[in-house]
Amino acid sequence: MAEEKAQLKPNYDLPRTKCPFYGFHSELGIFMDNGKNQCPLITDSYAPCEMETAGKAPEWSACSINNESAKKILDKIVDSARIAPKEFWPKGANSWEGMPFKDWMNYILNYKQKTENEKKEDIETKLLVELGTDGNFKYVL
Repeated sequence: MAEEKAQLKPNYDLPRTKCPFYGFHSELGIFMDNGKNQCPLITDSYAPCEMETAGKAPEWSACSINNESAKKILDKIVDSARIAPKEFWPKGANSWEGMPFKDWMNYILNYKQKTENEKKEDIETKLLVELGTDGNFKYVL
């Protein structure tokens, strides 16, 4: 039986978009977290996320950069790049080599989005209980 990789656990939770590149810039061969509207895949200058600029939520599966003609380059980035997201930065460390981008991408596109959806479901369930099925507010003890 294949050994399942342990799930990444961040040091703290940060809100993230559905794009693993959003909010990062490339510096000395590593994607560094700036937490702002930036796309490190557009390398000729500072570049904001095209989707957010157009008023859409950043989402990797719908991004114009995520296309067949860029697949070879994107696969190389995913397989070999490193990224330093704030929520995984080791506590007390002044520097860090980052983590494999492939692990970060999996966290953002799979685990992180799943937990965000679970949180929404928990809130919706709690609201239903507090409001009651008849639409009247009920105290929950």
